[in-house]
Amino acid sequence: MNKLKINALKKIFFLLFSLTLISEAVAQTKGSEDDRNRLIYLNSLYLQSYVRSDTATFNRMLWAEEFTQTNPDGSVFTKKENAVRFGKPRFDKIEYFYGELISITFVSAEKAVVYVKNPSGFNIEGKLEKSVSWYKDTYVKQNGNWKCVSAVIRDKPF
Repeated sequence: MNKLKINALKKIFFLLFSLTLISEAVAQTKGSEDDRNRLIYLNSLYLQSYVRSDTATFNRMLWAEEFTQTNPDGSVFTKKENAVRFGKPRFDKIEYFYGELISITFVSAEKAVVYVKNPSGFNIEGKLEKSVSWYKDTYVKQNGNWKCVSAVIRDKPF
């Protein structure tokens, strides 16, 4: 074989080897099926807890100490400020409130972003007020437990 063919084969081998290493590194940053299932469960807890004004579940299972929520108007609430808002009763006003089009992206094995479309209907003074919001929750794994550190809510898709 001539030198050009040998050099070309070496380059191809190097590229294939590099791609193999890169794909293995990317695969290692993906969360496990158990992590994905846990995040889906935590998302459902988030929605149920909101409906029931259950701040105990938020504090115990969902929100990290450094949690913040950014709202469509740009306002930002800390965990403590949000607990006051979430603790207000609303169950009797809710006609429907659920998540759909749930998508989970693992940034690393210990960080994930959950995207959700959230249709809702509230009975306000006898009139059904419908809305759709989208939220992006960022979770980090702390001491083996997933905790939400940030929630961003928008009135349009991300």
